[in-house]
Amino acid sequence: MRILLAITLVFIFVGMGLSAQRSNAELKEEAARGSKKEVVKKINWISFTEAIELNAQEPRKVIVDVYTDWCHWCKVMDKETFTDPQIIDYINEKYYAVKLDGEQKESIQIGDIEYAYVKNGRSYAHELAILLMDGKMAYPTVVFLDEKMSVLKSYPGYKKVQNMERLLKYYGENYHPEVD
Repeated sequence: MRILLAITLVFIFVGMGLSAQRSNAELKEEAARGSKKEVVKKINWISFTEAIELNAQEPRKVIVDVYTDWCHWCKVMDKETFTDPQIIDYINEKYYAVKLDGEQKESIQIGDIEYAYVKNGRSYAHELAILLMDGKMAYPTVVFLDEKMSVLKSYPGYKKVQNMERLLKYYGENYHPEVD
């Protein structure tokens, strides 16, 4: 009986040791995979005031993504258009990229002017969004600004990757002064 108990205990301890070795090997493999994590590219979104400050040092065009938290197509554009590697690279290279919540309640101070959350018709919106979108409140809207922070044009509605790429290059390669 003692021999049977001893053999059983040996099998249990050997089995536990093999199990521990396997889990250690699995842990090492997971750690190795973790160290080889893919670098995820992202658009370098900044605030409007940061864009003004950076633009004073190094002039660039500005792309403003005007969105709201409740906007379905804004979220789709974030997920599909603004995650495309070519779109990311081009925006980060040629533009200062600004995300502006069209319904944000916090004021934005630009120079001596303070832009606030105000009543706009039957709803409320941020004054800066109203100004950039010329009062035509539709979400999402992409607004292009020149190096002097003047509005070139605003484009309401969802933009697929191909459409966004065309718009980015149109302004980024300075085709607009010759055509407009």
